[in-house]
Amino acid sequence: MIGTDPLDSFEELAELLGQAKPQTASKEEIDNSGLEVIRMSSLAEYEKAGRVAPMCVDRVCLPVLSR
Repeated sequence: MIGTDPLDSFEELAELLGQAKPQTASKEEIDNSGLEVIRMSSLAEYEKAGRVAPMCVDRVCLPVLSR
C-alpha cells in the first residue's frame, strides 16, 4: 500500500510466521557447542586473567562470540 511504512509489513509478517527456532539454546545445545561455561563465582578470576572484558563482569549471562 502507498504511504505505509515497509517496516510495518515486515513486523506483521514476522508476527504471522513466529520464531523459526526458539530464542534460547537448550542445555544440550550448549553442552554440544564446545564452548566453555563460566560460573559467576569465577568471573573475577577470568577478568584478572584478561579472558573476560571488565564491562561484562556485572552481566548475568554472557554470550560467547569468539573462541
